[in-house]
Amino acid sequence: MEQSFDSNVDGDLSNRILQKYKMLLDTEAQRPTTIGESLVDSTRSVQFMPSLKDVATSQQQLNDFNLGDSGLQEQSQEYNQHLHKSPSIEAQTLNQINADNNKIVTSIRQRAQEQINTLEKERDAIVAQSRDSIGQLQNELESTKKRLLSLQADHSRALQDIEQLKHIYETRQAGISDKLQLTDRENDALKQEIRATREEMRVFQEQQQKSFQERLKIAEQSQRAINAQLAQKVKVLQQQLQQVDADKLNLLKSAAADMCKLNDCIEGQRDRISQLKVLSKQQQAEILILSHEKEVNYEQNKQNIDEIQSLRRRNENLTRELLRVDKMIYGKYKK
Repeated sequence: MEQSFDSNVDGDLSNRILQKYKMLLDTEAQRPTTIGESLVDSTRSVQFMPSLKDVATSQQQLNDFNLGDSGLQEQSQEYNQHLHKSPSIEAQTLNQINADNNKIVTSIRQRAQEQINTLEKERDAIVAQSRDSIGQLQNELESTKKRLLSLQADHSRALQDIEQLKHIYETRQAGISDKLQLTDRENDALKQEIRATREEMRVFQEQQQKSFQERLKIAEQSQRAINAQLAQKVKVLQQQLQQVDADKLNLLKSAAADMCKLNDCIEGQRDRISQLKVLSKQQQAEILILSHEKEVNYEQNKQNIDEIQSLRRRNENLTRELLRVDKMIYGKYKK
């Protein structure tokens, strides 16, 4: 268990050291050096003008190497302290680990020192070349100042334009506010007119309703009077019809009685047949007259019945018209 713990600690420290060293080597490999560029561009007459950014990058890399070296020392010290704190590790193993650790640190320091020397040479070359570019940077600074002054002038003109637009906007806003107030007043006036018109319409509707009710009441009274007259006529016609029926019945009874008397006379007084023939003829003539009167009365009765039926149909039509008027006025049939 202790061996696995020690191997894990040793492997972790070695991995961190190797990762730090690999990161430094990758950074150095990715940055092009001025020495390589001078060898490649020896046949060309192009002057290398390093920037302040390159100088700062070189200085930062030197600081990173120094920090990496100090970090390795701190990690080595921490690892040694950790080993000293472990009572289960033997002294020989501890000495061997310390020796290996010192070898690794020494090797890394040598490699880092070589990289530092190379970077210092490149830094010196970059600093020397950067001095030549200061004049160019000053010229660029002057042009930048001129552009800045131009931009400030443009900014001033833009502010003036903004003030003018603001004044125009405020003027239009004031005009719109006045128009809105005028529109509100016009709307209030229109609302007053609408309310007055609605009141007039309500009064007119009430008057029309009242007038219609009065006309309807008059029409109902007139219709009731007409109905009463028609009912009186129907009653008179019915009485006349009953009287005609009674007269007809009386005539029939009288004729039957006369026939009975005639038969009695024929049976009782055969000897008076010759005398009675004349009387019989007279009676037959009367019968004919009565029959003719009967037919006349029948035709008159038929006409009276037709008139009664016509009056009934008219009464029904008037009743339906009254019901329709009630429904139109009250929405339902008036009981």
